[in-house]
Amino acid sequence: MNNSSDNIKKDLSEQPNFKNEIGSKDQDHHTFDLGNQSTLKKIQHFLHGNPTIVPVIILILSVIAFGFIAGGKFFSAFNLSLIVQQVTIVGILAAAQTLIILTAGIDLSVAAMMVLASVFMGKLSVEMGMPTLPAIIVGMIVGVATGAINGLLVTRLRLPPFIVTLGTWNIFFALVIFFTGSQSIRSSDIEINAPLLHFWGERINLGGFVFTYGAFLMIAIFVFLWFLLNKTAWGRHVYAIGDVANYKSLFNNDYIREESWNNAEKQALIFLKNLIENKFSYDEIPWFWTDQFENNFQILGNINSFDSVFQRVYDDNKSIEFYSKKNNIIGAFAQNMGRDIKITREIIKNNISCDFDLLRNPDYNLKNILK
Repeated sequence: MNNSSDNIKKDLSEQPNFKNEIGSKDQDHHTFDLGNQSTLKKIQHFLHGNPTIVPVIILILSVIAFGFIAGGKFFSAFNLSLIVQQVTIVGILAAAQTLIILTAGIDLSVAAMMVLASVFMGKLSVEMGMPTLPAIIVGMIVGVATGAINGLLVTRLRLPPFIVTLGTWNIFFALVIFFTGSQSIRSSDIEINAPLLHFWGERINLGGFVFTYGAFLMIAIFVFLWFLLNKTAWGRHVYAIGDVANYKSLFNNDYIREESWNNAEKQALIFLKNLIENKFSYDEIPWFWTDQFENNFQILGNINSFDSVFQRVYDDNKSIEFYSKKNNIIGAFAQNMGRDIKITREIIKNNISCDFDLLRNPDYNLKNILK
C-alpha cells in the first residue's frame, strides 16, 4: 500500500507545475484574451450552456437532409400533415417522459401503459356496452394505477427505475395480449358503439394542411408543460428533485452546476426557511474544495469567463489566483490558503473595489480591504 502511494505521489510530481503554467513570483500578472478562442471552442461552449439547442439542430438538419433527398414532395402539405399526425401520440408520451427524466428517472413501460389504458376504454365501451365517458374515466384510472405501481416500487422499495419499468413493461404488455386475445378493435365498431373515442382523431383542414384534434392537444400540452417548468415554483421543484446541483445562480444570473456538499447543505437550509416564510433566495457564491494528499485546493466564484488573472504567492505550496472581469474580482483559485478564500468571498459578495497591486502583495493583510 505504501509503495502504491509513493508511486502515485511520484507520478503527480512529474506532472507540469500549475504555477509554472500560470506564472512565477516575478510574473504576478497575466492577461488571457478570450477573443482568441477558436470558432469550434465557442460553439462547444455555447452548446454546453444550452443543451436543448442540440435536438433542435438535429431536427433542422434532418428536415434539410430529407428535403434534399425527397425533393419537393417532402415539403408538400400532404406529407407534412401526415408527419404531424404520426408523431402526435409519440409527442404526448414524450411530454410525459420529460417529467420523469427531469426527476432523474426513466420509464420504459410508458407505451405499454398507454396501450393497456386504451384497451380498457375500448373493451368497456365497444364490447361491454359501458357508456363511453365512464369507460374513458376507467381507462384513465388504469393509467394512473399502473404509473403508481412503478412509482411505489421506485420510491418506496428503492428499486432502480430502469429495472422496474423494464419488468412492468412486459407485465403490462402481457395484460394487453390477455385482455385482447391479440385481436384489435375494428375502427368501424368504434364508430358505431363509441364514436367519442375517435374525437382526437377527427381531421380539420387548414390552408391545405390536414390536422387532427390530437395534434392541437399535443401542442397545447407542450406549451402548458413549458409554462409549468419555466414559470412556476412547481417547475423549479421538478428540476430540483432531479438535479439539485444545477441551479440558477444569482451571482452571475446564469444556470450553473455545482456538485458539492456545501451546495446541497445550503440549498436544504433555504428550502426549510421558505417552508416557514417564503422570501429567501439562494444567493451563495459557488465554492468547491478538495484535498489531494498534503494539498488543499479551493475554487470560488465563476472562473469560466474572465478578463485577467493574477497571483498572490506566499511560497511554493501556498498561493491564490484572483480572477477579474471589468475590474472586479469574480473568482479565485487557492492552494492551501483557505483563509484568503474566506476574505475573497466577502470581497465578491459585497462587490468591493480592490487595488490589484495590493492583492498581489503577499505581505499585505487582505482583511484591511474589508474595513
